[in-house]
Amino acid sequence: MENVELLKKLKVLNTGIHVSFAQMNIVDHASIERAVKNIVSIAGHVDVLINGVGALADKDVETTIAVNLTGLINTTLMLMPWMDKTQYGKGGMVVNIASVYGLEPGPAFSVYSAAKHGVVGFTRSMADGHLFSKTGVAFMCICPGLTSTELMMNKRDMDWMKWIPHTDEIWNTVIDAKMQTPEDCAVNMVTIMEQWKNGGMYICSMGGVKEIVPPVHWQM
Repeated sequence: MENVELLKKLKVLNTGIHVSFAQMNIVDHASIERAVKNIVSIAGHVDVLINGVGALADKDVETTIAVNLTGLINTTLMLMPWMDKTQYGKGGMVVNIASVYGLEPGPAFSVYSAAKHGVVGFTRSMADGHLFSKTGVAFMCICPGLTSTELMMNKRDMDWMKWIPHTDEIWNTVIDAKMQTPEDCAVNMVTIMEQWKNGGMYICSMGGVKEIVPPVHWQM
């Protein structure tokens, strides 16, 4: 369903742009395909894709992986032909939103952490220099720190997220920790995107940005 109020605000910010919504179920392959067809029928090609969907529900392992990882991968691969300069696109940028728990362990939500580690791995692999030279599509990964989203702030719902035994103390530490605002994270994300660095990986936390350079453990 379209967010009418948000549409009004966006039109006031920039009267020269057209904003459309395409409804999509990130865990449904056919739904993603329909949304992609809708988008490219309007835009012709895609310049920027931001994969920002996330779910924290470790008790439902399949859904947690599907929303946070496989849905992101399917969306990206379905849109790539309309970004790839050798096909229907003009090159572009894919920004995948992972998490600091995609870089470090998340013992209170190990399934979520595993999925976000997968996002980091997918992004780094797609940012391969050979692929970039062919497609013209840059891949970047942003790993937000703790952020005061509705999900994190609703403590009453935490019980159904818990799955790993003996993690209550860890959960309490997470919930009581100081968090950045979504707005601060978004501003930093725009700054990062303006750098247009293929393979760039960044932590956005508490109003700051830190570039991450993963160590090389093995080479073929």
